[in-house]
Amino acid sequence: FQRLAVAAAHARANWVAAAAAMVETSTALSPAQVSELAALRHTYDELTEVHEAMRRMVERGYLGYAAK
Repeated sequence: FQRLAVAAAHARANWVAAAAAMVETSTALSPAQVSELAALRHTYDELTEVHEAMRRMVERGYLGYAAK
């Protein structure tokens, strides 16, 4: 769980950092920049969804989990 949560947090940070860097030079983004941001957001969204799915599976008893 922790590794998945950290991966999602890093993906979110990468997405936000990329957006912040892009608007440093201009407030109008190119289509290529928008595509790059969309890909970064998609990565973040996917990792977040996997983490939530795993959490639900544990809550419902489909997966066993013992905290360290």
